[in-house]
Amino acid sequence: MIARAGRIYIQGLIATEVLLLWATIAIHLGVLCGGIALYDKYHEILGAAVIVVSGSSFAFKRKGVGLMTQIRTCPQWMWKSALVIASYGILTSVTLVIFPPNNVFASSFVGSGFPLGFEAIPLCILYSALRHSRNDGSELIRSTVVSLLFIGCGIIWATTTHQIAIR
Repeated sequence: MIARAGRIYIQGLIATEVLLLWATIAIHLGVLCGGIALYDKYHEILGAAVIVVSGSSFAFKRKGVGLMTQIRTCPQWMWKSALVIASYGILTSVTLVIFPPNNVFASSFVGSGFPLGFEAIPLCILYSALRHSRNDGSELIRSTVVSLLFIGCGIIWATTTHQIAIR
């Protein structure tokens, strides 16, 4: 029963990661089209949500298995897409070198693109954990508890550091 609740929790995290990924893509596309209003309005809350949700997903990284090995247990299209998105997110930071300091476009481009890398990889980790959760119930329960603790600490951090109100 507890292991089943853990699997449902993972499915909820996957759904949340997908929503965050699409929200970040939408904001990033808006920045690419020249509009930074969405970025200015939502970058703080979205950034905090990415850190909390994606960070909690790493609790499901299996012990003794390399990150790339675990990612490759996903369907090929999924892990290759995740690596491309993660690489793109990291490469956006190169624009800070190209553009002059204090450039509004460069900072919003990097600010909206960089989190993509931190959303794509956890999706593969969660998929892998969900797929292998039937084999090791105790590991699933331990990972779920660690993930919930991370989310709890993350919510406290986000509400105190960023003055984000939970309504």
